[in-house]
Amino acid sequence: MKHKLLNYFCLLFLLAFVTGCEEDNKDDFTPKLYKVTGKVEKGPFINGSKITAQALDKDYNLTGEVYQGIIVDDDGSFNLGEIKLNSSYVLLTADGYYFNEVDGELSTGQISLQSIVNLADNKQANINILTHLKTQRMMQLLRNNKPDFNEADAKVQKEVLKSFGLERYAEKDVCNFSIASGTDEAGALIVVSSTLLRDRTDAELTEYLAKLSAEFKAEGTFMDNTKKQLREDAMMLDVNDISDNIISRYKKLNMDVTVPNLNYFIDWDGDGIAGNEPDAGGDMTLTLDKKELSIPAEGGTFRIKIDCKVPVTLERPAGIPDEPVFEESLKVFKYTDINYTKTIEGNELIIVARPADGALIKGEYITVYTTSGKLSAELRITQNGDPSKQIEFGEDGQAVVAGIASQMMISMQDFSNLDGYYTQSFDGRNAPYHAIYEHTLTPRDNEILNIWRKAYNAISRIRMLDYILEKGGVVEAPSFMAYIHQLAAVQYFQLAFWWENVPYVINYDDPLGGSQQLGSENLFANFIDDLNYCVEHSKLEPGGFDTPEGVLYPSKGASLALLAKMYLHQKSYAQAYNYLKRIIDSGVYALESSSETSLGLNSREIVWGLRTDSLQQSSESVLKGNAYVPFVTYTEVLLSAAECAYHLGNRAEAMAYSNRVTQARNLSLISEVNFIESLRSVWQSELKGFGSYFSFLRRNNLAVEQLKIKDYQQLLPIPLQEIEANQNLIQNPGWK
Repeated sequence: MKHKLLNYFCLLFLLAFVTGCEEDNKDDFTPKLYKVTGKVEKGPFINGSKITAQALDKDYNLTGEVYQGIIVDDDGSFNLGEIKLNSSYVLLTADGYYFNEVDGELSTGQISLQSIVNLADNKQANINILTHLKTQRMMQLLRNNKPDFNEADAKVQKEVLKSFGLERYAEKDVCNFSIASGTDEAGALIVVSSTLLRDRTDAELTEYLAKLSAEFKAEGTFMDNTKKQLREDAMMLDVNDISDNIISRYKKLNMDVTVPNLNYFIDWDGDGIAGNEPDAGGDMTLTLDKKELSIPAEGGTFRIKIDCKVPVTLERPAGIPDEPVFEESLKVFKYTDINYTKTIEGNELIIVARPADGALIKGEYITVYTTSGKLSAELRITQNGDPSKQIEFGEDGQAVVAGIASQMMISMQDFSNLDGYYTQSFDGRNAPYHAIYEHTLTPRDNEILNIWRKAYNAISRIRMLDYILEKGGVVEAPSFMAYIHQLAAVQYFQLAFWWENVPYVINYDDPLGGSQQLGSENLFANFIDDLNYCVEHSKLEPGGFDTPEGVLYPSKGASLALLAKMYLHQKSYAQAYNYLKRIIDSGVYALESSSETSLGLNSREIVWGLRTDSLQQSSESVLKGNAYVPFVTYTEVLLSAAECAYHLGNRAEAMAYSNRVTQARNLSLISEVNFIESLRSVWQSELKGFGSYFSFLRRNNLAVEQLKIKDYQQLLPIPLQEIEANQNLIQNPGWK
């Protein structure tokens, strides 16, 4: 029995020994020569980049066998020749510079890419972004779970491509993908490669690849926020530029390559499958039957037809960037938003807009997208402002109007001095104005040139704001444009009164070069409609001239007074009288006890004037200590009304209006005898230096006799320097 048991145990030992030997023989590889060739493509690595092949043992650990070579061509090709290995598995690593297909340039830094390859099954071993993302995941599966290499490779292949919505390309090993092949696999590789590179430097790409590899290694997928970012980056790619860059790069290498339509390799709708969207290939179109919609101030409902064969949405698909928000570089005005709703019903975009909420409404864009986000169409919507509301200034707008007011004050002071000295109401014999005072001026006189140019400087400022408004689309706000034109009308009135035939400026940056020379009647005709608009839409209250809004929106009385002065200048007494009586009957204004107090800070006489706070008055200024530089005062309104009434035959009204002034100022009452002469005397004493006395003299044919001037001197000479600069200007008669 013992002998039999011994034989039995010996047999078991022999069987175990033989079995062990068979297992050892199964893992024992016979050294074999393998040819190692391929390409490294990020875009292609450049000539001279380093290639390293490291042998792996049966447990996929590094054996220490290392073979090195370099890329021998700018298309990324390498050839390590034949190497003898105990196994067919190697870890390939490429280090070097590469062609950046996103920006079309060579990289400025190096990156490293890897690939684990079974040389027995692959005639060519390429290294690319996809092989790099597979490598750590493959090594973990092979070392820990010990599946068959091909089984692990197929599993990881699907995992990595599925992460980009490209699982349908998993049948072919990614180590055989090449961006130059022109195949669908090339398209998949290009999109993944470009996605990872978008908006990243070489250093940032290296860091990002390490992060992605670490995430993918654990479970064969990426975290949700990573997948979201990858999809958004893919949708932001300019695939046309990328295609052009690749074709151009290979053309420089004397190679003609084709690139498939890269739109098919992006998951536009987020369903996890790239290229299954109807419009992914870019063969569809999306158009609206309008590109712009102008909404009236009262609002309304509007329908815009949409022409597209695939579903559309107003929701911005993930990954599509927000529309850029453009801040005004100059905050000239305060805008309100359009109050509206937008919906899509069938093939129509429906917009329901409420009435305008302000004087200026900010335009905006509505974008319609295909559900993939690949196609979009824009509609610009604007709305007219509420004409009953005044336009409000932004901080820069206040500065612009303050600058206009400053220039107008300087010009008004010049005309005040001109009137005071030319009528010899003030002694100008020892002042720079002596030629004006003595009536010896010529077209070469510098003071006349300065007055002229300062007036046009103010007009240029006003015209510049006009230009800004036109460019900004504010021309749709007639109220604002009318008030801007009213400021210009003040300047033109003073120019026309002294020169009669003056240039009407068209271009703000070339005050006289782009202009027409117009007589006062034609000149004033450019402003009548705007002034009447201001009359109808302004408040009937004293003007406030201490703010930009006060300068721009003076009062109803100011607009009435300017119209009256224009008609009075043309001796249209009935029309002038009508406007003057409306001012008087309003009861808004009242006389002060003296001409000095009429220009005081709290005066109720100022119909239109500009504050002198920021104005440095020169020593030659005929007005001293005044809070306002006047354009029209209530005294002038009453005396002008008396003049109109007299010429219209209403002597009683003429007497009543004029004597309201004499009574307030403790002057002798005007009698009907020698009425115009008596009116002249009051005008000179109470309005000297206010800029209107010479106008009264000329209208009533008193200037030549009263001032001892020649008839042609009732108009000033156009400065010779201006005529020499603009030969289209015609000099006033009598001046040489």
